[in-house]
Amino acid sequence: MPILTANGIRIAYETAGDPKDTPLLLIMGLGMQLTAWPDDFVDGLVELGFYVIRFDNRDSGLSTKFDHAGTPSLPLAWLKKLVRWPLRSAYTLADMADDALGVLSALGVARAHVVGASMGGMIAQILAARHPERVISLTSIMSDSGRRGLPGPTREARAVLMRPARNARDLDSLVTHMVHTMRVIGSPAIPPPSGCCASGSRAPSSAMSVRAAWRASWWPSRPRATAANCSSRSASVRWSFTARPIRWCRWPAARTRRA
Repeated sequence: MPILTANGIRIAYETAGDPKDTPLLLIMGLGMQLTAWPDDFVDGLVELGFYVIRFDNRDSGLSTKFDHAGTPSLPLAWLKKLVRWPLRSAYTLADMADDALGVLSALGVARAHVVGASMGGMIAQILAARHPERVISLTSIMSDSGRRGLPGPTREARAVLMRPARNARDLDSLVTHMVHTMRVIGSPAIPPPSGCCASGSRAPSSAMSVRAAWRASWWPSRPRATAANCSSRSASVRWSFTARPIRWCRWPAARTRRA
């Protein structure tokens, strides 16, 4: 697994396609590794003529961990966000956006299409708002800007994202937990393939989970990443400072607008 140094940390990454093709950066969400982007999805983007770059966010996968920062109290973090009290976190979404920018710079990419999922969509928005000259287009998948008043995750989704696997040392337990998580946070209109939750299944979501489990499984990073979310300023505020037009694509609606 290639590792680069950017923004003062080590970041694990993978690329697919021809570096001469149009770059496309994928940013995954809360506590998820680059393996959460299905290989079939990446291969499809390559076939469309993109040079695809994906990476492990800080504190996840094989990138630098922040264990020294401890585990924050999430109820306190959510309360402080609700009442707008200052909240100190090990890092912020802006730091994570700088990581993404550092990946592009380390790979010699001047401009790229940027696609973010869930919290990755929020990171992508901050990246585009702060560095519009580096972003060709922005696609935000199942995400929001963090603006107050917008609906948050369901109770079930919030719970499954914060709940560790029953046995972090057992592969079957890790795979079952990951597949269940993807089922809960996925689209109800597009259910996972039949049998994908069976132990040892080779369905895409299970195969992805096996690879993720073998690479790294680090639940403690999720509370820290959640605290980063709570402590970060709404990306919608940052758009008011963006002078350069950005092509904005919101998934799954086929609507495009200019910021």
